Amino acid sequence: MLQTRLFAALLIIFVVIGFDQATKWIAWENFYGNTVTVLPFLNFVLIINKGIAFGMLEGIVTNEIIIAASSFMVIVLTFIMLKSERTAVSFALSLVIGGAISNIIDRMRTVDNFRLEGVIDFLDFHFAGWHYPAFNIADACIVIGVLFLIYDLIYLEPKDKRKQNEKDEY
Repeated sequence: MLQTRLFAALLIIFVVIGFDQATKWIAWENFYGNTVTVLPFLNFVLIINKGIAFGMLEGIVTNEIIIAASSFMVIVLTFIMLKSERTAVSFALSLVIGGAISNIIDRMRTVDNFRLEGVIDFLDFHFAGWHYPAFNIADACIVIGVLFLIYDLIYLEPKDKRKQNEKDEY
């Protein structure tokens, strides 16, 4: 079971990295300097986010510190994922780890002789003049993974513990 869960986790991590990097490459090649309206509530636009989530701490924290902190978190989350016996936790952490690694790749990348030192964001959701901060597939995977971890912690893990307690009573 561990080998199957590990294989699935690695597959998810590599799919997230591959899909995110492919979409960022498409964004770089097609949206640089342009805004493309896709739907009334969605634009494609190329932004280089040099801060952390939503551009916070831009200019305050260096790219190298963000890379080091992100890499440390990837290592910690990988150990947690490997020790976890819960498939749901492995799945969620795989999404987070894959997204984090892909964003680290961006921060280390040079494109067209230009060192990014940030993350390519290109999804711009908006409504009635309000724009959600631009993000990418890796960011979405990180958020989905964290939400799934919270859901697991609140609903699935207690349910499994109740089932285990019922088995122990018999």
